Amino acid sequence: ISTEGQIYPALDKIVTEYHFNEEVFYDLFKNHPFIPDGHENFYVKGIFSGFKGDFLTASHLLIPQIENSLRFILKITGEEPTRLHGDGSQERESLASLLDNEDVHKILTKTITDNLKTILLDKIYGDQRNQLSHGYVPSNYFFQSSAIYLWWLIFHILMVPFYNRWKEKYNPVF
Repeated sequence: ISTEGQIYPALDKIVTEYHFNEEVFYDLFKNHPFIPDGHENFYVKGIFSGFKGDFLTASHLLIPQIENSLRFILKITGEEPTRLHGDGSQERESLASLLDNEDVHKILTKTITDNLKTILLDKIYGDQRNQLSHGYVPSNYFFQSSAIYLWWLIFHILMVPFYNRWKEKYNPVF
């Protein structure tokens, strides 16, 4: 419902009223608090692909980056996103654990992390991470509402740091 009623109309308005290229996103995503150094290109090309209507490419570029970005935001806050075992071995926290992490909830909000968890991991409502990683679905799957919603959610996460500055500058619009 959100995709059909809000995202499609907003996306249509943006692409028909504004003309931009990838360079706009390079400037926005440089030194971004959600994007580790060296990963900007994945996000730039993934977000731009979505604006061109290519959610297949967008999904393939963005979904693998989310887990690493969650680890990155935890490292910035000083938390080590790994688990130490009694035998001295260490392993990375799973995506599910990262999305359940209270610090991640504080940074992204519980609503956003719950949406990510549902779309990426829930076997009933998407399981997009597993579906994409193992090649279980045909390409048209990535043009359905859940893939488009995930793209928009990632775009939302990436735009949040700019909200206050834009609100001050364009207050009547917001």
